Amino acid sequence: MFKGLVMFTVLSAGILLARGERGTFNGTVSDSTGAVVPGAMVRAINVETNLETPVQTTSAGVYRMPYLPPGTYRLSVSAPGFKTALRDNVILAVAQTLTVDFVLEVGQVSEQVTVSSESPLLEAGTAEIGSYVSKKEFDTWPITVGDGRRQIQQFIFSSLPGTVGGTFQGSINWGAILLPRNPD
Repeated sequence: MFKGLVMFTVLSAGILLARGERGTFNGTVSDSTGAVVPGAMVRAINVETNLETPVQTTSAGVYRMPYLPPGTYRLSVSAPGFKTALRDNVILAVAQTLTVDFVLEVGQVSEQVTVSSESPLLEAGTAEIGSYVSKKEFDTWPITVGDGRRQIQQFIFSSLPGTVGGTFQGSINWGAILLPRNPD
């Protein structure tokens, strides 16, 4: 049982490390009748850095913004013939995929609809269950190696009983494990 749990932790860590300290916004843009809005401009503005990431919705009204640094964002959606929709204080955590859908109202682009009192966003983009950490927590984990990146394998093989090895090769209770090398 313990051996299987440790193996699951090691393999899951590889997925987490592949994502690094980035997050993703995705969602659908539709109108008040439920019809999708293709070609809508979706913008995510990081409140702390004022960095803007723009994308357009696909022909299916879907957008995706991967590899965003964690933080607080302001999201806006605009399309010809619709009021601009805004969503403030959207918090994106480390390695989180957050689904933020928008429903646009008919009107002028210069008119704005701001959503401010809405229930907390749920992560509907994946089937994962877990919790997220802030960038500050992630940066202070005691799992670093010489290049400053987080290496959970090194942490496991140097701290758990019954483990021997390092970042890319080791054993748990005398069973050999070979881990893929980080492409960086």
